[in-house]
Amino acid sequence: MTIVGASSPFEAPSVDDDELREVEQAIQRAQRDRSVDHLHVLGLGEISVAVGWPTETPRFVAKRLLPLADVGDARRDADAIVSFASAIEGGGGNLVGTDVRLLHRDDGAHVPYLLQPIVPRSALAETLLDDDPVDEHPAFVALHDLVTTVGDGRFAIDPQIPNFAWHDDMLWLFDFSTPMTYDEHGRFNANFDSGYSLLPTVLKPVLKREVAKIFEYYRSPTQALTQTLVFLRRIDADRWVDPALLTFNRRLEQPIVRDDVDALYERQVREFPRIKNLARLERAWQEKVRRRPYEYVITDSFSGRVL
Repeated sequence: MTIVGASSPFEAPSVDDDELREVEQAIQRAQRDRSVDHLHVLGLGEISVAVGWPTETPRFVAKRLLPLADVGDARRDADAIVSFASAIEGGGGNLVGTDVRLLHRDDGAHVPYLLQPIVPRSALAETLLDDDPVDEHPAFVALHDLVTTVGDGRFAIDPQIPNFAWHDDMLWLFDFSTPMTYDEHGRFNANFDSGYSLLPTVLKPVLKREVAKIFEYYRSPTQALTQTLVFLRRIDADRWVDPALLTFNRRLEQPIVRDDVDALYERQVREFPRIKNLARLERAWQEKVRRRPYEYVITDSFSGRVL
């Protein structure tokens, strides 16, 4: 157990292994049934799922990552997250209190989990999108300041508004499960090579290349904040795009071009389904060739629908 974000007003929850095993069993059922109807889903990432537990009256959030057969690989993945979290805090970012935990399953697999508190809806940054758009909203000002001060070109955060709490006029990040780090040439480091090892040989280079292309956009402040605006379009919050863009551009050395936002959105509309199709091929290979369960819940990147 490793606690990060210890100074957060949102404290990491206390969860014992027996309760975490119940969460894991419920998620494994979702993967088998390709349905999350029995879960209190709070987020479906590209390789993760976040659920409130217990389902009926959630007490904490469990974000579950890829299970691995080798405990050393699993620990390296968990350690990479802790190191990434420390880098964010060292750069001036704030994190929601999080317990980074490894669950050891009876079948020998080891599952990294991020355990976090239930943040009140009123403190979720995404709720501001329900209001009428305003110029110079302090949350978007703070987002610009965070993106431009955290990191030195060697790491970056994912500045999507739903990844934050907004409390006491400060942003608190709770989605940092994918360490975005880059080498001296600006190339994305695939911190989770252990996960790629589970892929069929023919899919490894294709999927790694597609993932690297996505994360390249987060390296510079202008590119990262362009992704913020693209995500607003993805969640039908288009009316906030122009006010947020103006707020960012008053401060950025390299301004965001509105046409670039639209072009990147259209590119993601085309490319994300292709990545999900690769994931579905991988699932078929795992289940039909290797005869073992597939450990992801594959979802549509725009609608959230389980595929």
